[in-house]
Amino acid sequence: MSNNVRAARDQANAYESLFADKVLEFDDGSKITIPPHPSLRLLDDEALERYEAYLAEVETYDRDENGDIKGPPFFKDGKLVTPPREIRIVKEVLGEEVYAELRSKKLNGRPVSARDVWRLWNEQGAAVVAREADDPKSDGGSGVLEDAS
Repeated sequence: MSNNVRAARDQANAYESLFADKVLEFDDGSKITIPPHPSLRLLDDEALERYEAYLAEVETYDRDENGDIKGPPFFKDGKLVTPPREIRIVKEVLGEEVYAELRSKKLNGRPVSARDVWRLWNEQGAAVVAREADDPKSDGGSGVLEDAS
């Protein structure tokens, strides 16, 4: 992980910011740390490389007559792309070993899946949007001044 990214993640975690890592705690008491959503660009170097490679791969998926990527579900050369996008992104961000560990766990008595990671990311995204909406310095925030004539 680059020094800048490491410093940003360390600071986010120290101050429990919206951009902090999230923790999934399983029924057996073990935990896995989940980094912020990849769109926030706070991944370690290896995860960022895997995620970028995935994004480049998506550009090779089949397109419709408008040139847009078809899907979901997604196809490449007429064949269904598996695993689905949501699973693939979690695998790329966590890495195969951590993803396999995640899948071997239970949460509230049910098997853990990529959806549990997405739930954390969606909560984080909603918190970021809410903060932005409430920030008077942000365009569209409650404190934005109206234009005066």
